[in-house]
Amino acid sequence: MRPTREPEQNSRERREVRRFSLRLPIQTWLEAAPGWHYNAHTVNISSRGVLFSLDCEDLGSFHLAAPLSFNVGLGAEADTRVILQGKGRVVRVDHGGDTAPDRPPNTRIAAIFTAHRIVRVNTNTEADGRLERS
Repeated sequence: MRPTREPEQNSRERREVRRFSLRLPIQTWLEAAPGWHYNAHTVNISSRGVLFSLDCEDLGSFHLAAPLSFNVGLGAEADTRVILQGKGRVVRVDHGGDTAPDRPPNTRIAAIFTAHRIVRVNTNTEADGRLERS
């Protein structure tokens, strides 16, 4: 009798946590490029990480294991914004997703969280809302 192999699971079936398909604004910056930030949007998000998409040609600093910080806009109420602040590291970079001919290549970046928290920011005060290093 010949041994049988289990059917290979696709990446969705191997995921340990549920991902939510949400298009939310995200601002991210890399420790390797202080002073620079990138505005993008999420593709999906889970309790362990985020996949985000951005249109930018100069992404040399986004490489595997690159440490990054981010703010994801979760919503707003009157004079308060709710944001998910965090730190993480890049685990995947996919160049050249769907894009229009007159736009730069679309890049998707997957990052896992190393720290995150949800905060309310009063929009009447000036604060950059960045997560401080611990």
